[in-house]
Amino acid sequence: LPISPINPPTMDAESPAGLEDGALTLPGSGQVPPFDSYEVPERCKELMRRISMMPGSACSPPWKWDILELLEESHDQLRKIRKIHSDPDRGMWKEISGALENENTASTLPVSLRKQCEEMIGRRLMWLGDFDSELHAILARGREIRERLLFEDVDRAGWFSATGVSALEVQRLLERHAEMHQRAARLARQLKLLGRGLQQQGALSSRRRAFQAKTVGEKLQSSLVCLAAVAVAPVPGSSEMWLATTTMMWLDKDQAWQHVVYEHPRDADTDTILEQFQCRSSKARHALAAWKAMPAEKRRGCVLVHNASVRRAIVKPKLVSHISGQSDSGGDWTQALDHHPLGNVMKKALTLGTYKDDEAAKGQIVIAPQRLAVVQLPPKPDTNWGWRGHFAYGDTKVGDCAFREGGVFSFISVDCGLRVGDREGDLPSDVAEELAPAENVAAEGPQTSLEVENRSDEPVQVKVFEPGHNQATRLFKSPMAEGTVSPSTNRVFIVKANKDGSETDLDVEIRIGNKKAKCEVVGDQVIFVDGLMG
Repeated sequence: LPISPINPPTMDAESPAGLEDGALTLPGSGQVPPFDSYEVPERCKELMRRISMMPGSACSPPWKWDILELLEESHDQLRKIRKIHSDPDRGMWKEISGALENENTASTLPVSLRKQCEEMIGRRLMWLGDFDSELHAILARGREIRERLLFEDVDRAGWFSATGVSALEVQRLLERHAEMHQRAARLARQLKLLGRGLQQQGALSSRRRAFQAKTVGEKLQSSLVCLAAVAVAPVPGSSEMWLATTTMMWLDKDQAWQHVVYEHPRDADTDTILEQFQCRSSKARHALAAWKAMPAEKRRGCVLVHNASVRRAIVKPKLVSHISGQSDSGGDWTQALDHHPLGNVMKKALTLGTYKDDEAAKGQIVIAPQRLAVVQLPPKPDTNWGWRGHFAYGDTKVGDCAFREGGVFSFISVDCGLRVGDREGDLPSDVAEELAPAENVAAEGPQTSLEVENRSDEPVQVKVFEPGHNQATRLFKSPMAEGTVSPSTNRVFIVKANKDGSETDLDVEIRIGNKKAKCEVVGDQVIFVDGLMG
């Protein structure tokens, strides 16, 4: 029988170090997991551990063939890493450059994500130059060590022993190899985060709603209006608060630059929407399936909002005139106060107690991360009016975007290296034992858990706070739980839960070195830490 030719398998470039790790792609079978991959960083750690346990550093290490094998595998993988990142039309580099070259796509991306992509493209040649110089140095040093190891014979007395390699030389060479692989892993992790951020923006740029950042004029108007409100407001210390919050408003990054809203096509199925955000939450899937099964007449006057960020989002719909572009609630001075962090406090003070919290919160919905909620739209007086959704984090405004009834909208934050999901399985047995038994719940109160999975190569500091506390109040309040999560491990924190059985809101502070990020999650969720982006 004639034998049909088989195309050679191709290597998969999507590995943690940006390297073909041996995953094979065969025709018609997809990816085959690697069955014999050589983990250079782990082998480096193992050999360095052996060398450190030797009695003296002047004698030759006895693991000659293990060292030679590692040097050969490391040289081969480093050359492949260099080849992958030297081609701008390959892999993630092609996807990032394509997003920036397309004017329609780039103009609708969040400003923060676009800047990160531009910085990454600009750093590629500089990174390659540093990587090449170091690679040539360790290759030359490796050839020298290899020749000396091959001719080493410490068991015989003779001239061979004069060319022996000391353990200190091998240890320094292995440290340089480990550092090179760590450098490549950091770059691959940053590329992975940018690729995930671009994937979350959606395939159709025409359905992306970017928020408008506050201009200098709007900030100046907001500062002056809030100053006038402070001058007449009967609030002790309001002047100092105005100075502090105004300075923060001018110096902090605009939240509008880091967020976008994506309107999903009407015919998009559940799996497509959830896969766009790597969301595997069963609650999110059930909410989306219930919306899809809802009759069309019941969807009128409603929208479904999905919070794809890592913080609790506040959504409030409002009517906007198509003629003047103004909303039906308040005038210019109230909108200027809304742009200021102290605006809500000043509005409450100016109303002299007549301001009702329930009226202010009427129509707004708080959506936890990776949750979906049906938002009821206010009735339109006539066809000259439309809807816009107001998005905020607490008292911090993010921006407004247009709503269309019956649509599905995802509120997206630029990927900062954190991802929130729901726990799929049960708690580990040792952690489940720490939870209060059912007979002690009445005395100790119910408990819930929060899991943090560290997928980076640095330790992560975690602090869990009660919800509703800002950065200033945290300085004077102790966390509910805190701890350190080592690289490539996970940790479960046990905290108190709500007594009424509802989902428990938690504020989590994640710190890696000098970088810090905030999560606002609910109990029994998992925070995946891939590394914080600057």
